[in-house]
Amino acid sequence: MTCRRTKYKTHVDEEARHKNTTKARVRAKVEHPFRILKRVFGFTKVRYRGFWKNHQWLCAAFALVNLYQHRNRLVPPRGVVSLKAGERLPESKTNTLE
Repeated sequence: MTCRRTKYKTHVDEEARHKNTTKARVRAKVEHPFRILKRVFGFTKVRYRGFWKNHQWLCAAFALVNLYQHRNRLVPPRGVVSLKAGERLPESKTNTLE
């Protein structure tokens, strides 16, 4: 799964270059959650004794990573009012002189 050499003295191997691009895309998608886990949540080494405890901690940590990655989708932007289908905004009273 390592990238192969594509440039030679006489030519560039386009097929190998395409394979390297595909491998790099997959690698980037796989390694990104681990970067978040290390940098944002501070997981740099195993803290608990026992495989079961470490497994449970990692499951919880990766659940947090998923929430962190999709945080913009989960929380609506400020000032946006979401309505149910067919619902209208309440009419506000304007500054009218009565």
